[in-house]
Amino acid sequence: MSTLGLRKDTIYQIMKTMDKEFTFLLGIFVVATLPFFVYSTQSVLSQSQILEVASDDLVAPIGGALSWYTFTVPEEAVNPRLIGTYEVISGLDIDVTVLDQEGCPAPENAFDCISVYSASNRGSGDVDVALTPGKTYYLEFSNPGFLAGERTTQVDFYVQYD
Repeated sequence: MSTLGLRKDTIYQIMKTMDKEFTFLLGIFVVATLPFFVYSTQSVLSQSQILEVASDDLVAPIGGALSWYTFTVPEEAVNPRLIGTYEVISGLDIDVTVLDQEGCPAPENAFDCISVYSASNRGSGDVDVALTPGKTYYLEFSNPGFLAGERTTQVDFYVQYD
């Protein structure tokens, strides 16, 4: 007998019952809080919105040719960012530029424009650029080689915002 006057097997039975009760209560807690967790996760994930800008194979012919995509960031966008990747899959490197339409009324004359992003002579890259809501931008790709041949580039760009 122990000092409490209980036998060891009685103490063991009490502990075993408490373990089952704890497991049962833990299960009830998990089941009760699961809907809240799922709702909270969906709320956070659904706050971010996506505006596709470009997702295809782009062919830039010989001679410094330009190709561009025009996109406008929604007025209600919070923390908008242009996010994307590009990779030359045939040919040599390309130039990638993001231009603000206010500072560049004609993207075919981008040499006179102020860019918000620029990468020269790259075979691939990642872009992550902060943008301003309500503004229109050009995402421009150019073939800098006048004699080096045509380039095919895979592009995947989107604007993400809250």
